[in-house]
Amino acid sequence: MEETGVKVSLTGITGIYQNISSGIICVVFRGHYISGELTPAEGETTEVIFSKLTKENASELIKKPHFRSRAIDAMEPTYLPYEMYTTRPFELIKRFEGNAEESQ
Repeated sequence: MEETGVKVSLTGITGIYQNISSGIICVVFRGHYISGELTPAEGETTEVIFSKLTKENASELIKKPHFRSRAIDAMEPTYLPYEMYTTRPFELIKRFEGNAEESQ
């Protein structure tokens, strides 16, 4: 609601991401649209749209790499990935896929 102006029903977590440049940890949730009008958050979000997002068009629609990986991860809800990164410039420090084979 805060970032987009829409109400959603949350159905799970799709990833955990840590920006070690700022110390911020972001938990990304999967959800379904309930109601509301898309509205950009003043000073935070410049544009919000409903669009069919695929792995092939993700870089066209999502410019920041750390946001793009979150959206792509959400398309594969069978695991819970974890990323550690820095920004300005973006550098992926570590990524844990969260699948059973890597967890052992």
